[in-house]
Amino acid sequence: DLQPTKEVGRKFYGGFQNGFHFHGFQLDVLIQFVKQTGWNYLSQFQRPGSLYINQPVWVMGGWQRPGQQSSIQQYAENFRSPAAKAYSNAQASDASTSDASFIRLKNVSLSYELENKWLKKVSLSSVRIFLEGQNLLTRTKFLGMDPENQNAQILPPLRVLAAGIHIGL
Repeated sequence: DLQPTKEVGRKFYGGFQNGFHFHGFQLDVLIQFVKQTGWNYLSQFQRPGSLYINQPVWVMGGWQRPGQQSSIQQYAENFRSPAAKAYSNAQASDASTSDASFIRLKNVSLSYELENKWLKKVSLSSVRIFLEGQNLLTRTKFLGMDPENQNAQILPPLRVLAAGIHIGL
């Protein structure tokens, strides 16, 4: 009857941020979490066997022989085959939604500020050495590339690492 049976959306979200300072070292951490239901790979990909090029690896576990049990339909050559119709029915069902909850280590920054006694010898006001990272780790059971945007056409947030030295004259 094509009536929705699952609610798609966020239940709650939040994060934890903290900073630690010890003998010139500074550590800052941000952890993000979201409890939600969302659209998975099945809702966005064409049926296995179509000319759609980039498909998730899990379609390789699709039905191949009589008696085999699989949640992925067999490959089909045309859109009028029973397998193609079954795949379309699966896409329209609640099988195309899943738990999209996640916890992500969003930002980490570690820095060290040199002591003033060293800086006076080289006529500098401050020197800070730092290492920063973004999107370092994501834990999820989501069937898709990124549980945050839930779109198979958009790449997940990139993991970024940066290191440097900040010198104040």
